[in-house]
Amino acid sequence: MEISVERPDDVHAVLADRRFVPVPPAADGPVGSMAWLRSAVARFSHGPAHARRRALVEAELAAIDPERLGAAAARSTRPAGEVAVAVLGEALGVRDVDAVVAALPSVAAVYLAPGTDAAGRLADAAVASLVAQLPPADGACADGACADGACADGACAGEEVVANRIGLLVQAYAATAGLIRAAAVHGSVGDGLREDPPVRSTRRVSTVDATLGGTVVAAGDVLVLDLAAAGLPFGGEPRLCPGRAHALAIAAIGAGEAR
Repeated sequence: MEISVERPDDVHAVLADRRFVPVPPAADGPVGSMAWLRSAVARFSHGPAHARRRALVEAELAAIDPERLGAAAARSTRPAGEVAVAVLGEALGVRDVDAVVAALPSVAAVYLAPGTDAAGRLADAAVASLVAQLPPADGACADGACADGACADGACAGEEVVANRIGLLVQAYAATAGLIRAAAVHGSVGDGLREDPPVRSTRRVSTVDATLGGTVVAAGDVLVLDLAAAGLPFGGEPRLCPGRAHALAIAAIGAGEAR
């Protein structure tokens, strides 16, 4: 069953409660497929896998100066739907920015939920293209980060790095581009976040029977959290968006020039 959670206190409570986890991917798949991407990113993970993958994302972002991203965005002549992906892709070292920009719409279309078979095939091809455009991870298994056995074949850590780089690009395409537009319409990034946040909701699945604000929740129920009502455009702890500083820096161009 799907349950809407709109009261801010309840939204905060669910986000902070580790019994409520992201809706897991339906299945794994071969490297370079959409199923593989969704099964390998931090966004849909929980527990040790999420901790490991979030650390990869945070390491990537720590190496990218938000101010440099903002400056690159300000120089860009691309439209709002492309500029965030383009400047982040350049910072991540992609081989062909235009190819990455072209691939992202098909991936984003089915990233949060599977679509039609035709959309899935387009997304698979797009993910394969993105894998080819991103630089390989360097020595990803050398530091023992996968001691839990997830990298028994010596390759999974490198694959996770690439998958989570793609995850960053998907977020830039979907959310940061929306924030650029909102900032342009409302005059500032802050007003854009308040009046038209690009991420209005997120989903969690309950792993246990529980009670939330007087509502009985059964294990397996999906909770749709109203982030906009709770004033949480970047989510909440312990999964607060790690790229919020970068998104805000890129989106600042929207307040000065509508694209």
